[in-house]
Amino acid sequence: NILNGVRTVTMMWIVMGSTFLFNVIGATNAATIDLVFQKPFVLLLEACVLTSDVLFFLGGFFLAYKFAKDSSNTYKKYVFTILQKLMRILPAYVLTILFWYSVFIHLGSGPRWIPL
Repeated sequence: NILNGVRTVTMMWIVMGSTFLFNVIGATNAATIDLVFQKPFVLLLEACVLTSDVLFFLGGFFLAYKFAKDSSNTYKKYVFTILQKLMRILPAYVLTILFWYSVFIHLGSGPRWIPL
């Protein structure tokens, strides 16, 4: 399916661009940052911030398509689908927050690192 391919490429773009921007923001040399952002390929990596909108659009599109295909939609079905999506995303979200507040603060070093 072509839309699943678009989702895959978009996810890879977001991961690659976010990794690049995280490393560039962590650089301490302002002259190096200016040289990096003058390259045309970097514009594609900067646009990764906007590509998350594509994922939101595709998720909403697939959900609307699913409900449009089925004519026996009820209020319970809508609520169940939203809860199902929430329960699928919630564990990863909670683990990320726990990692950020418990482990990540011990991994940093360098002149710009602010220990808590």
